[in-house]
Amino acid sequence: MKRFLLVAAAVGLLLAIGFIGHEGFAAVAEAFTAVGWGLAAVVLLRAVQIAGAGLGWWCVFPDARPPLTTCINVRFIREAINTLLPVAQIGGEIAGARLMTPHGIPGGLAGATVPSVVSLDATEIVTSLAGRLVSTMLKFARNSSRFSSRTSTPSRRICPH
Repeated sequence: MKRFLLVAAAVGLLLAIGFIGHEGFAAVAEAFTAVGWGLAAVVLLRAVQIAGAGLGWWCVFPDARPPLTTCINVRFIREAINTLLPVAQIGGEIAGARLMTPHGIPGGLAGATVPSVVSLDATEIVTSLAGRLVSTMLKFARNSSRFSSRTSTPSRRICPH
């Protein structure tokens, strides 16, 4: 199995290099340059968010907890499965529960934690939406203050009173 994973990783890396080469290394580098450090910030923040979800999952387990690193690693795997595979956004949870069994967690207990973790994910969505709402409101307030300052300047020139 270990050899298969190494071969699969090598094939995946070669495919990625091939796809990038097909599009043009310069074009891909230009796209990354255009995005700048913002891309690295987004990736880092998403990794922190997923690791936090792994911490939340670790907290849900009762006395017989797996190692925290296991919960975080499995959480990344769950996220990858739900994002990359067309399994109706539930395959990652099933795979995550199954991946906990080699770490001494009974299948029933691992499966029982999934609804709690899904509700934690719902909390994550609500928090993200609230953050986006606040960001949009701040942007709107900033733009409206710019608009009012732009309209007041010409009117002062026409009516200096």
